[in-house]
Amino acid sequence: MIPEISVVIPIYNCSGSIQELYRRLCRVFETLKLPYEVIFVNDGSTQNDWEIVKTLSKENASIKGILFDKNYGQYNAIACGIKNSSGNWIVVMDGDLQDNPEEIAKLYHKTKEGFQIVYALRKGKREGLINKIGSYFYKKIMSFILGVKLNVDVANFCIINRDFIQEVQKYSEAYIKFLPSLMSFKNFRHVQIKVKHSKRHSGKSSYNFIKKYNLGLEIVFAFTRKRVEQFFILAFSLSLLASAFISLLIYKTHHLLDSFCIFLMFLLVLSIFTMIFAASGINKMIKMKNLSRRNSYNISETVNFDQLNN
Repeated sequence: MIPEISVVIPIYNCSGSIQELYRRLCRVFETLKLPYEVIFVNDGSTQNDWEIVKTLSKENASIKGILFDKNYGQYNAIACGIKNSSGNWIVVMDGDLQDNPEEIAKLYHKTKEGFQIVYALRKGKREGLINKIGSYFYKKIMSFILGVKLNVDVANFCIINRDFIQEVQKYSEAYIKFLPSLMSFKNFRHVQIKVKHSKRHSGKSSYNFIKKYNLGLEIVFAFTRKRVEQFFILAFSLSLLASAFISLLIYKTHHLLDSFCIFLMFLLVLSIFTMIFAASGINKMIKMKNLSRRNSYNISETVNFDQLNN
């Protein structure tokens, strides 16, 4: 039987929340009375996440698992889970219980109004100040690149129609790695609805600046229109900010340097940072070209899968 809903959950050091998440998901689908599957994608966890998933998969054939041979990042785990799902609708959510499983019913019922994708707008978002500031500026930059307004309270928690996903995959896998980017497709209906956002059950976020920066590059180069120009504008802007900050530090600590020396130092630092950002962009373009015919991750083990779509 084809599942009505596939739930894709990337996990990384979530051993303290997986069993509770499983119990709550089971209650949700008992209420919905729909065939389902849950796909846990283990992104190289150093805890016993995989052992827990294998135990649950023996108890319930609807629980499936994919194990990466190392950590490739949450976005790759999401893409892998979506590619190997079989449901008519695909729910993507985190494995740390910040996304409440009970909200799946609300997202699913909203699709009955003709929407191909329903995003969860997280009320009372539980996040530290630094992460909030970082997420704000990251979404602003992505909004500029994508040409759509992204809400800072919208993340990966959503439900997507399979036909929509199959259409999107014709363009680039980058779109399903950063799910808010799907808003850039004007021919499909999407909506945002408010849901409750909870505190992380256990562990801590594995996100960092490098991972978000790499994803940002991938999204930039996934677009055919002005992608290179946009990247170098972004690279120069970041270099300018970094150079100004470092030059100010030098000025504050070396009062004897005259303004001309400060100006020369500014140009030097600006050049260095611009070359670093440009080099990283070129490297990313080469990697994306080389990976266009194969996956950007390796799978070492699976449970309850007859065959993978890779």
